[in-house]
Amino acid sequence: MKTQPARRCVVCRGQSEKSGLLRVVRGEGGLVLDREHSMAGRGAYVHASPACLSRMANLKMWAAAFRISASALEIEQVRKLMLEAVKTS
Repeated sequence: MKTQPARRCVVCRGQSEKSGLLRVVRGEGGLVLDREHSMAGRGAYVHASPACLSRMANLKMWAAAFRISASALEIEQVRKLMLEAVKTS
């Protein structure tokens, strides 16, 4: 039986199977939720648990995950992403 690749949640730093995490990609329009885990570009993973989703607003965490400066991110992008993630979980 083939094992699933493991990924680390950028919020709690816990490791889980890739299929059990939500993937966020930095695209041309900002941060985007990648439901299919197939979009091109640097991705970051987050647990779909209420504990991790409630702590997603930390801009420095996302800046580190995408290797960009925190000033390049907008809080409204992160809030929009959080709402979308809550709807899908």
